Amino acid sequence: MASRKIANMAARYREQAERIAQRDAEEAARGQAVLDAAKAEDQRQTWLRRACTASDGRVHEKALAFALDPAQARIAVAGRQSGKTWIVFCLLVSYALFRPGAQCLYLSFSAAAVQRTTWNTLRRVLRAYGIGEDVAKPDAQHGRVQFANGSTIYALGSHTEDYVENFRGATLDIAVVDEAGATPSNRLRPLVDEVLAYALRVSRGPLLIIGTPPRKRIGWFAEQWFGIDKGYTRHTWTGEDNPFVPDFHGFLAAEAKRRGVDWRTDPTMQRENFCKWVDDVSFSVVPAFDPARNAWTPGPGALEEIPDGFMVRLEDRQPVGLPAGNWTFAMGIDPGSRDRLAVEVLGWGDRSDNVYQVAEWVAPRNKQNPTSVLAARVRAFEERFGEMAKYVDTSHNALNDLAKDYQMSAIQAARKVDRPGQLARVNDLASLGRLMVVNGSALFEDLIRTEWDESYRETRVYSRAWHPDALDAFRYGLARYWNEAQPPDPKTKEQRTKEAWEDTSEQEAEDPDMTKELDRAMG
Repeated sequence: MASRKIANMAARYREQAERIAQRDAEEAARGQAVLDAAKAEDQRQTWLRRACTASDGRVHEKALAFALDPAQARIAVAGRQSGKTWIVFCLLVSYALFRPGAQCLYLSFSAAAVQRTTWNTLRRVLRAYGIGEDVAKPDAQHGRVQFANGSTIYALGSHTEDYVENFRGATLDIAVVDEAGATPSNRLRPLVDEVLAYALRVSRGPLLIIGTPPRKRIGWFAEQWFGIDKGYTRHTWTGEDNPFVPDFHGFLAAEAKRRGVDWRTDPTMQRENFCKWVDDVSFSVVPAFDPARNAWTPGPGALEEIPDGFMVRLEDRQPVGLPAGNWTFAMGIDPGSRDRLAVEVLGWGDRSDNVYQVAEWVAPRNKQNPTSVLAARVRAFEERFGEMAKYVDTSHNALNDLAKDYQMSAIQAARKVDRPGQLARVNDLASLGRLMVVNGSALFEDLIRTEWDESYRETRVYSRAWHPDALDAFRYGLARYWNEAQPPDPKTKEQRTKEAWEDTSEQEAEDPDMTKELDRAMG
């Protein structure tokens, strides 16, 4: 009996000793892991310092300060040829190398930009520091670099919303949004606030926003840079600060001479080279648009959010938050296959001279929505606002088919023959304070960003940098508003119909698939 008690006590002592030994081993392992992590972090920072040091020993101090900033959220305004994309990729590579299994994301404003320039920069970084394919294997087709230690760098265009959505619910160790000044606010805001912020929640890894000042000091990027206590640490540097690029002022002088401008006063050179937030409306299609005068923000409960758009709520046929009166509504539709499919609803009352944007649906580019989806959205808008005139940019046959197959009434061909003239009238409405669009909408973004192509200043062709699908749809719908404000057109219906389709060659030059796609869809 006594011997059994002694045996049990001995067994308990052994178990206790084993637990203590296991606990000590775990604590030692954690301590070693902390030491290993600290050593890896020292190695990473040393590697970054080397990456920011030119061959003559000069250090790119401002870019290095951005890279080593301990703050989680950082925003930077950097000039062209300042090394901003280079340092961003050095930072991503440092995470991938020294933190095994790290998931690193780089986003730029378009997949085309990533393929055209970003991948070349990333490959140059890997070559410059002797990182071969046995360590890091680039896969441009799938937009990633796979590291032997399990780390991955993804390099994607932020306009591929469906792909970016794959990161919703995922865990990232670092995320970079490059060219933020060139990325639409209605894409940036949900991308950062709804996807990236939560993807970094577990790791508490860096969220880096970087770009060059846009032509106008408006939009999400400007809001974060100039906003008070937005939670970002701010950094800025120019090409003059970059020790890797020689003769900065020699380049300025040569570029100014080529363009025939004074670099000290030219808005473009001040923005691109010195990071000055200088507004430039010289090529804007609606230069008078001013958010302080022409944007309205619906109050709580006034707006119903829908996928890719919104609708203002009505109470007794009155738009909530807008002037009382007898209201008229109209709709403009700009279908697209490569560009965005846009539907805009505008309204005006008999007690105000203003015309308001009251609903919008703008599908992403390359979405290839069938006509049935468009028809469903049109019906939803008319259920809210009532039957209204609809102006569609498509062929005469497709108009007939829309009316017959989808029972669309009051549908007409969009008048496109005088685009500069129509946009001049939109500009007049803006300058008079009579144009009112919903703050942050796709139409709001179009009014800010759309410019004429510098090479076609006389013929007034849109710049390829931004195609205003929402603005085009809105100006089509304005035909109903303008018809009420001017004498009847003396031309016959046949003359008006003929003029409406004389613009086909211009449309196909901008998006040759746009009108054909709807024709094919309508059979």
